[in-house]
Amino acid sequence: MDIDDILADVSREAEPQESRDLQELTRAWVAERVAPEILPYPDALMERVLERIKRQVQFFSVNLGGKGRVRAWVNSRRAQYMLMRVVD
Repeated sequence: MDIDDILADVSREAEPQESRDLQELTRAWVAERVAPEILPYPDALMERVLERIKRQVQFFSVNLGGKGRVRAWVNSRRAQYMLMRVVD
């Protein structure tokens, strides 16, 4: 084990689970796209990601009062994002 291995371990542990999940999900997606065969399903990763999405949907439903208002909020945020991309 050299210094690079030690630093890699420390930086991975300091990184939030959400960031690690995003990186792992991206790696799994890219690997699946280029693999000649179907790869094993990443059960634990997908459970964490789907649970996080479920909590986000519940949060929006409770705080924005239903699906119609959630859609309107998401669309307004999307418009803000697109405008910021154009301005930059």
